[in-house]
Amino acid sequence: PSPPATSAPHPLPFAPCPTPITPREEIVPVTELRKGDRIRIRHGELIPADGILYTGTGSIDYSFVTGESTPEHKEPGTLLYAGGKQVGEAIELEVVRDVSQSYLTQLWNNDVFRKEAPSRMQTFADAVGKYFTRTVLILAVLVGAYWYVVDPEKALNASTAVLIVACPCVLSLSYPFALGTGMRLLGKLRFYLKNADVIEQMAACDTLVFDKTGTLTATARTEPTESFSFGLDSFERSLIASVAQQSAHPLSRRLVAYLAEAAPRPVSRFVETPGQGIDAYVSGIRVRLGARSFVDPAGSLSDQTSAGAAVYISIDGIPMGSFHFPNQYRPGVASLLNELRQTYELYLLSGDTDTARAELTEWFATDDHLVFQCRPPEKLAFIQQLQAKGRRVVMIGDGLNDAGALKQADVGIAVSEDTVQFTPSSDAILDASSLTRLPGFLRYSRFAMRLIRFSFCISLLYNGVGLWFAVAGNLSPVVAAILMPLSSATMLLIATIGMRGWAGRLLADQGDTRQ
Repeated sequence: PSPPATSAPHPLPFAPCPTPITPREEIVPVTELRKGDRIRIRHGELIPADGILYTGTGSIDYSFVTGESTPEHKEPGTLLYAGGKQVGEAIELEVVRDVSQSYLTQLWNNDVFRKEAPSRMQTFADAVGKYFTRTVLILAVLVGAYWYVVDPEKALNASTAVLIVACPCVLSLSYPFALGTGMRLLGKLRFYLKNADVIEQMAACDTLVFDKTGTLTATARTEPTESFSFGLDSFERSLIASVAQQSAHPLSRRLVAYLAEAAPRPVSRFVETPGQGIDAYVSGIRVRLGARSFVDPAGSLSDQTSAGAAVYISIDGIPMGSFHFPNQYRPGVASLLNELRQTYELYLLSGDTDTARAELTEWFATDDHLVFQCRPPEKLAFIQQLQAKGRRVVMIGDGLNDAGALKQADVGIAVSEDTVQFTPSSDAILDASSLTRLPGFLRYSRFAMRLIRFSFCISLLYNGVGLWFAVAGNLSPVVAAILMPLSSATMLLIATIGMRGWAGRLLADQGDTRQ
């Protein structure tokens, strides 16, 4: 059974913001789901709460929960547990338990979804802690041995005082407290981290790799241009809309919005291939939509020439034409990229054709920083190539066709919009409305590490003074134990003032000015 619901420190969009099935469909935050709500789960989306399968055939991948990746076949009336991922046509559920964000957070941190290889970046605590601890232990032994020879009565007290006064409180208290405070502050600005260590990993990165569609570009608002030899009739539009409605891909969502008047029809044998397209049957008729090479391998349809993305259509094996969506970049993308390029190496990976190369060149250093017609395995390979050159990489994508790249990167950030196509391979989820705050988030991560190092220096100064008296045999263990809470309180105060006071105000001000 699913674990009982418990409260979480802040709302986290770890599952799709589902759509209650009412006469008028509505997008709602996952935290507002209640028992009795009817929701639709599309291909690749996670089930956010335990529910009864109402319509559709479930093919549930529970690897997010159990690590077993073989999908389980489910018929209507079956109880589905939170954390499963639908693989196939869209299904409808009736929620039977409220959402447990803490449960989903626990699943996100499951060992199954940790990086396959050990982290290439050693944490500050790991780098310093082992040397610091060894040094203190060796010093305590040497001091004890010295006083055992000179004055045996002082040997035990001096050795014990060294161990107490040199306690690495900055590593055990200030380090996790500062990063934990930062994680909570970022969560309030809709940047949700898998764990506090992600802050340190972001601070160490020097390269940013962006996906284009659904990341730099918006997923709605602009209407597409139709390019068909013969106009589509209402029946053909309903076929296309019915298939697109099953997918969470940004272009599918835009297509569904454009064909909103088309009547939905039952869909069967639904298969979505990442980076390629969708193959399904509607009322016994085969419908394909996606990339030109997927829909029309013979090449009978003309390729797009204007900037943007295209969804090609074939019905019953006959290539029909395409819907062309012009690029609509998110507000503030130009200033975002211009600011980031001052500090980081920027790359763009896109599965689309290179028609947008001219308009993107001004934001990226050279042509080789723009890679088009890039399939999911090629995105993963590109990240690996950068890492082989010694680069520390942050991958920012929508989590659909770049899940492998998100997992391979040192830090993978999944950008979400009105739904959360959450991949457990990501290290963080960034609400699309907060994308332009990314430079501030990265600066904040670097500040957090400077603050921790500053705290460590203060701790070393305190320890040095205390050790002077302890080594001389002039500091009793009782006095050392009384002084240690003062040092710990000082470290926590520095972390609080730095992370919540100065940096917290910086991020809040930036958020207010960019909304």
